[in-house]
Amino acid sequence: MQKEIKINRPSVKFAKLSFLISLIILFGLNLIALSAQLSTIKKIKKISPAQDIEYKFAKLRNFFPAGTDYIGYYSCSNLKNPEEVKNMAHAQFSLAPIVLDENNLGHKYIIFNCAKESDSWEKIKEIKAIPVLRSEIGMILVIRPDKKQ
Repeated sequence: MQKEIKINRPSVKFAKLSFLISLIILFGLNLIALSAQLSTIKKIKKISPAQDIEYKFAKLRNFFPAGTDYIGYYSCSNLKNPEEVKNMAHAQFSLAPIVLDENNLGHKYIIFNCAKESDSWEKIKEIKAIPVLRSEIGMILVIRPDKKQ
């Protein structure tokens, strides 16, 4: 008769449970790190549209002849909307040293930037201006041939 020798080793259930707990802890730590990174990305995305200002008015930069100091900037909302204020600031920055004269239609060159493009076209017809350039965002540059620079 032989005696069975039992080797004292941890049970398989304990090993599986330890492994499962380790995976859950690692998953939790990675989830915390991921949420911190996503929070940082969301903050950057809130800032970046306000900083990427060149693309909206870049086409206009080389359009104006030398000696153009002032141009009109027309917005239907009279800059009550923060988005309209941002667009005006972007245009001013992009076109500097030319000064934008808000809602003054008495200049030779005028930028129309209304929320509804149809409002811009109505005003352009009203002042008998000639459209020269239209951007993909609905901004329209016009010339008034009856005005001097």
